[in-house]
Amino acid sequence: MRPPSTAMALRPGTPVFTPAPPAQRAKDAIANCRLVQLSSLGRPEEAGNLHSSMAGNGNSHNLSDGETEVDGMAHFFGYDPGGYGQQSRPKFRSGVVAVEIDECGRFTNLRRDTVADSGAALLWFRRQPFAVAFGIDTLLAWSLKGHRACDDKLKEVYRDQQHRVQHQNSLPGSMAINGMLVGMKVHDEFGIPLAESHPKLLLHGSSRSGEALVPLHVVKKHEELKAAERREHDHQADAFIAAWCASRWYFRDPGWSTDLYGVDPDNPLFFPAGPAVYPWPEEIGSLNK
Repeated sequence: MRPPSTAMALRPGTPVFTPAPPAQRAKDAIANCRLVQLSSLGRPEEAGNLHSSMAGNGNSHNLSDGETEVDGMAHFFGYDPGGYGQQSRPKFRSGVVAVEIDECGRFTNLRRDTVADSGAALLWFRRQPFAVAFGIDTLLAWSLKGHRACDDKLKEVYRDQQHRVQHQNSLPGSMAINGMLVGMKVHDEFGIPLAESHPKLLLHGSSRSGEALVPLHVVKKHEELKAAERREHDHQADAFIAAWCASRWYFRDPGWSTDLYGVDPDNPLFFPAGPAVYPWPEEIGSLNK
């Protein structure tokens, strides 16, 4: 029997993930997260000073590569739907990931694979430890107006990357069918909430203040996974980004409190797979009409 569902009835902007960790852990969590931030920003001297001050309290952690054993980990699934490939070499290529992530974005025990089709992806997820949320690089919400306000807004804010944002009616079947099908089945079988992700935009775009949208240790892990795949795709690496983004909403990361589905309440959305959110690392405002 699966654990009880954490999903709730959805309206734009409604959080559907479980509450943040207990308040008594807040002080240690803030200090540990600050370590991760300093390390990711390339400020090792400051990180070392903070690390030393925490060592006497038993709160030090090895943050050299962003992957370490720490308390407060939770399991997350990630999925990047692939297409059928070129006609000369037809082959499904979809990335699946299961990984443990904590409230600061540190990760460990990352398992990954490239599978043949949607059925193989579901079988792979069934063999993994139960996850608390599922991140997926696909459109989990469809607009009744033919285009989604969140996509329009992303194109408006990240103009140099707008070619990476496609409208729902221009997407290939791997996104519109493969991705949604797996999202529907995962939510139905596991009863866990869903989170949409856009790995390519997050990796190549910059915030309005000129900073990276995701931390350096996450970018480096993506590059490592992409290199390890040794193929003409990066589905496993993108699936990891999707899982990591889902963790940010699950842990109520203050920097990821924006749900892009709420950009325009007047643009009705339909959620075929069930309750979902579209977490984003900065407030991008409402749609200019």
